[in-house]
Amino acid sequence: MAVNVGLVGVEQHVPHVFAGIDESDEIELVAVARAGARAEELKGKYGARIYDDHATMFAQERLDVVAVCLIPVDQGRVVIDALEAGLHVTADKPLMIAQEELDATAALVRQHPDCKVGQLFTLRGSPGYAKLREIVRGGGIGDVVQSYGLRSALEKRAQRAPWFFDERLSGGPIPDLLIHDIDALRWITGLEYTHVLARESNFARPDDPYYRNAGQLFFLQEQNATAIMEHHRLVSPAFAGMDCRMKVVGTDGQVEITAKGEVILYNSDHAGQVTDLPTLQNVFADFTIKACSGQEPLVDTASALQSMQVALTAKAAAEADTLVAIPQI
Repeated sequence: MAVNVGLVGVEQHVPHVFAGIDESDEIELVAVARAGARAEELKGKYGARIYDDHATMFAQERLDVVAVCLIPVDQGRVVIDALEAGLHVTADKPLMIAQEELDATAALVRQHPDCKVGQLFTLRGSPGYAKLREIVRGGGIGDVVQSYGLRSALEKRAQRAPWFFDERLSGGPIPDLLIHDIDALRWITGLEYTHVLARESNFARPDDPYYRNAGQLFFLQEQNATAIMEHHRLVSPAFAGMDCRMKVVGTDGQVEITAKGEVILYNSDHAGQVTDLPTLQNVFADFTIKACSGQEPLVDTASALQSMQVALTAKAAAEADTLVAIPQI
């Protein structure tokens, strides 16, 4: 039996949703709300029924899963409405940008424990990051001591919608960009963040109070581990792509993923590149199929909510310019 998906919005990483639908015979895109200029395209390709708003779509369609790919400021309301309708829901990151919406979502999850919530944390499906997890969780570097994550890119102002550069709409770089690494490191190490100190800056547009293009975060973790995370939009065009890296240092070695996606391991048994990587997984397809079959998705509900909580707390810490304790949601 096919899993019926309703899509709300076609912003940001919606190609990942379409790729998951296209690769699976079990997933059917039956309806799309807020499709904009892509309405006829999606109606023709998938036979999807088109709606102006998600509320009407929820009322008229028999859906199993809702996928949300809107401007971040608009996503929280749809996630909440989907849960209230008793539907599984997964969204682009950030799931939402307001603490009040995250609290409301967590409360609804407690009321509807059978409804799963996901987030497009695509690094969990990446072969390189999955290999880091396998090595770290398998004891390949001993106990985790400290970690580092970088997510940086060209600004691409001419190619991106204006909302992307307005933290009132996007949530800013920590929830919208660095959340990938925040979640990935939780997943790789199995260690929760307990406190965060952060600083964000605007080095390009001093007259724009809602723009940030660089930041550093310092996390305290469980078991006395620490982590530093960085983001910026200052990558040189000569670099030819995003500059994203991660390194985990342990008591018996270290492992990292380079900007080229290479996994490098140094321990008592290995020195150099690791090439036996797992296969790529589409986290949307994984969520959709597993949520509807009673299995635990690669991006589980607890992780979707807690990684969102960490990102929002880190943003609050940057605004307060002080060390902040991170609540467990």
